[in-house]
Amino acid sequence: MRRKTLLKSIHAIPYLFLFLLISCDRGKEIEIPLPDYENQLVVECYLEPGTPMRMLLTESVSFFASPQVPLVKDALVTITHNGIVDTLSYLGLLRDADTTKIYNYAKISKNVEFDYTSEYSLYIKTPDGREVTGKCIIPKPVLIDSVDISYEPDDTLGSALVTFTDPPGDDYYRFILYRDTLISVQDVLFDENLTRSTPFVIKAGEKFYIRTRRNFNIKENDTHILALIHMDKAYFDYVRSIKDSRELNGNPFAQASKVKSNVTGGLGIFAGVSYDAKLRLPK
Repeated sequence: MRRKTLLKSIHAIPYLFLFLLISCDRGKEIEIPLPDYENQLVVECYLEPGTPMRMLLTESVSFFASPQVPLVKDALVTITHNGIVDTLSYLGLLRDADTTKIYNYAKISKNVEFDYTSEYSLYIKTPDGREVTGKCIIPKPVLIDSVDISYEPDDTLGSALVTFTDPPGDDYYRFILYRDTLISVQDVLFDENLTRSTPFVIKAGEKFYIRTRRNFNIKENDTHILALIHMDKAYFDYVRSIKDSRELNGNPFAQASKVKSNVTGGLGIFAGVSYDAKLRLPK
């Protein structure tokens, strides 16, 4: 009898625990004090030879704030190169139809020089006294050697094999495949040592081979742009940290990813951009 009574008591424990949980006041609110959030200046400035100097200047917002992109107006923005200081003007929020880039400061009357050795310096001062500085050098473009598109038998979709030669030195790359009106259908980030593996890129000696997704349709009037971007480590780390942050968003078990900036006094990136692009028409 004692054994039966003991067994009955053990079997009753889960039900007792469940009863206690149900009887708890689930409607009670718990307040967790959070530190005050301090908005920071956010910079996105890419210097591309042969195009005007353009920059997007905004402010960061708290995670709990309503979705918005606060533009920063009336700031002093200068870019110095070889002793020449150029001042960028506030133009409101604009979009470049050719690159889809968004900016609110620019100097449309002057293009970035094809200079791959001299340093560029950024200086920003807002009306409330905040300052941001940054420096960069534009890397030399790395050219695409060849683009070969292949199709499987009886298949309308094909893929491209892109090859290029890696120059000496520490190099970082981004390959983007655009379709039609600059719709990105593939975006691959890698360095010369392939420290993070990707199924789309292999290296043999000094040659890189990039395989695109099967996206080329021989029956549709699609055009494609294949762009190989050569970047420095700061820009590479910035893009990778943004990609990691997006992938981890919504995963409660993942460690938070911090966006890596190369500017002082705020967040964001000030970098040079060089690329080689190939336009492919339908077969």
